[in-house]
Formats: sequence, C-alpha cells, structure tokens
Amino acid sequence: MAFIDLGHVCDASCPTIPDLERVARGRMKIHRGQSTSNPIRQDREFLGISGEHAFHRSTGLALDMTVRRAGDGGHDFVVHGQTIDVKCVSHVWRMLVGTKERRCDIRVLAYFRSLGRSTLVGWEFDDVVREAPTRPGLNNYVNHAIPVDALRPMAQLWQHLGELYPLSF
Repeated sequence: MAFIDLGHVCDASCPTIPDLERVARGRMKIHRGQSTSNPIRQDREFLGISGEHAFHRSTGLALDMTVRRAGDGGHDFVVHGQTIDVKCVSHVWRMLVGTKERRCDIRVLAYFRSLGRSTLVGWEFDDVVREAPTRPGLNNYVNHAIPVDALRPMAQLWQHLGELYPLSF
C-alpha cells in the first residue's frame, strides 16, 4: 500500500504539536468514564486529533480544536454538504467502524506515525462500510472491518468532492 502525503498546506495559523497535545489531553479528560471512551486505548484522542490534522493539512479545511463532552457529532469535517469522519490507527491493516457509531457520509483512514505526522491512507462511503463484515472488538465492541487494500485511493475522494488534486478550497 502506497501512502499519499500531500505535504503541508497550512499557513501560520496551522496548529502546532503543543496545540494538538492540549486538545488531545482535554478530550481525554472530558471523555474519561463515558461509555464511548475506550479504556484500553488511552492514546485514542492523540490518534484522533493527529488523523484530523492530516486531513486539515491536505485540504486546508479548518481543524476543530474544540473539546466537547458530547464529542464531534460523528464527523470531523463537512465539505460541500458531505460529512467526513477521519479514523486514525497505529497499525494499518483495516478500517474499523463501530456498528453503533453515528452515521456520516465518508470515512477516511489515516496512519499514525507520530502526533502531527499522520498520513491519509484511503477512504470509503459510510454506506459501503456499513455493509462490510463485522468482527468482535475489545469490550464487546462490534466493528465493521474493511481491509486497507480495499479502500478507495485519496485521489478519488478529491475528485468526488469536485476539486482538482491536490485539494484546494
């Protein structure tokens, strides 16, 4: 699998690593003990913000740095009315989406290298993800699982969103 790294299109307003750490720690603190919080993955919020940051870097779309008790509503970005949720993992074998997760239009998978240095891997429509086979996860979570090599390439997402590659808003 070849990873796409579109480079860094941020300007001076782009969040710094300390900014990302602050948001991840804030999200960890506010979500601790919630039913959607994964006690096994203490670094989950670091992965999440890093994946969102990768999408932000690639698109120039605003990165939501807000810490909310209720989370992000099931998506991280909205582009031309399409809701996009970015999943970030430290091992790129498959995209996992919980059967009870809120719906969105598009799921994007990112690979976590280190905080602020994640890479976009591929994407799929949420309706397709919901048709994928399920597999049991930790703590009785049930996930839809799509192998990484079955994901669509990022270039197709940029085309789907109606922009030329690389994405420019």
